[in-house]
Formats: sequence, structure tokens, C-alpha cells
Amino acid sequence: MVNANLREHQPKWFTQYVKGPYHDYSSDWYDEVGNKIVQAMVINSIMPIVGVVSTAAVPMALRLLDNDFTGDVYKTKSTSMNKFKALYSGADY
Repeated sequence: MVNANLREHQPKWFTQYVKGPYHDYSSDWYDEVGNKIVQAMVINSIMPIVGVVSTAAVPMALRLLDNDFTGDVYKTKSTSMNKFKALYSGADY
């Protein structure tokens, strides 16, 4: 809608305000608008994967920071049992 030119369409009270540079699909339209559509599609295809990976990676990174990157669950900086359980038990089911 942003780049469309709808001045010749009805209803005139609405379409008089839509004065973009393109009356119809053209190679210029595909260069400008098509690239933005493809960019949005790529972002929408990647973001679900990022969400799933981040829900696993962030707790793992916090656990590694807690045990100084040794991987030993018995070496911890947690000062209470509640902090330890909150860090290593995972999310609520």
C-alpha cells in the first residue's frame, strides 16, 4: 500500500491519499518492494529457530558460568540450594 498509486480506483475519498510511485507491477516495483517482502519472509522463517535455540542456549550458558566452564555440576557458585535448583532444574513444565 505504501508504494501503490491508487488514485484511479474507488472509493476516491480513501484512494486520493495513496499516491505512491507505482501504478502496477513493474521491474522497479520488484526491485524496491519485492526485496522487502523477501527480507520479511527470511526473517519470519529464521525467528522461530532462534527462539527455540535461545531457550536452550541461555540456561546452558548460565550453568557453564556457574561452574566455571568445567561441566561439573558439583562445582558451583550457588550459595543456596534454592539458587542451585533454580539454575539446574530447568523451566516449569
